[in-house]
Amino acid sequence: MTTQEHKIAVLIPLYNTEKYIEECLQSLAAQTYGNFHCFVINDGSTDNSRQVVEDFIARHQDKRFTLINKENEGAASARNLGLELIEQSGTQFFGICMPDSDDILFPEFLALLHTALMDSGADYAQCGIFDWYADQELPHTSLQIVSKLVQHDQLAHQFYADEWFGVKGYHYRGVSNILFRADILKGHRFNIRLKNFEDHSFYLELFPTIKRAVLINNPLYAYRARNTSSSHHNRKLQISKAEADCLLKTYKDSHTELPLRKALLPTLFRTLDEGMRHAAADSNNELFEFFFINLRQIYQENPHSAPKSLLSRLKRLKFGKLLNRVYLKSRMKRHNRKQSGASSRQYFE
Repeated sequence: MTTQEHKIAVLIPLYNTEKYIEECLQSLAAQTYGNFHCFVINDGSTDNSRQVVEDFIARHQDKRFTLINKENEGAASARNLGLELIEQSGTQFFGICMPDSDDILFPEFLALLHTALMDSGADYAQCGIFDWYADQELPHTSLQIVSKLVQHDQLAHQFYADEWFGVKGYHYRGVSNILFRADILKGHRFNIRLKNFEDHSFYLELFPTIKRAVLINNPLYAYRARNTSSSHHNRKLQISKAEADCLLKTYKDSHTELPLRKALLPTLFRTLDEGMRHAAADSNNELFEFFFINLRQIYQENPHSAPKSLLSRLKRLKFGKLLNRVYLKSRMKRHNRKQSGASSRQYFE
């Protein structure tokens, strides 16, 4: 068997990333593991994204790339169409990965994740991520691999851990930096009702079927930090609400997966707390009530699982919604004044 006998499917959902999609495709074409087929699913882009991909395929004459156009229905729908095409293609794919159209794959991404899957017998391989800002150069990738095999009973803890190979405050809860064995994904689909965190939800739906995973320390995936007005309270509020909905559903449905339920609690606490703070700052009383009620309930049910950093705020929940809203709004205003003068990274547009 040659080292590249296994064919890998690469699924890229595309929507309005005309500035970045060609770089993404170039990074894929430059992979040291060349036995792949890339399905680019154009989800009704209104910019020049479709033309950029068509020009790339025509210029390179690379039959490993296929563009599929569809009407705009969201990233979940685009990924689902891609999964259906992969399953119906008649090709025996060994693995499937799903990078985002504005990100970059380091040249060894497919090769090292494929090797990790083969050597470990795991259901998926996941690499580290490089947070890429506009004022940074991409680093060279070290080929000195540090990896670890994680069994099912520890997967939930790893997924929600706020660290990656001992580096605190860093983790990525998505599917973009994962190479799945194709048979693990068969029949599974993304939730088309979700506009945010659909990949998070997809992983959680997949979780009961995963026996083990292999994790690679190396950052083989460059996540492009884009300026999408995410610093605005309303944007952060919508993201917190989407994540909270996903986590609350998993929390309520996970009675048979107690390790998963226990592992997600710290993240659920932080998400509800962050949402409550942004709702107060945005004067969104409806969402403030949603976050407040759920946070109070989760704290009452799991007082010993709350992160220590949140305990002082959690204890103030007993003073009711009005006092907490006024207090948090005042605190957020002071925080924003301090942040306004602070230097920050340069984001991609």
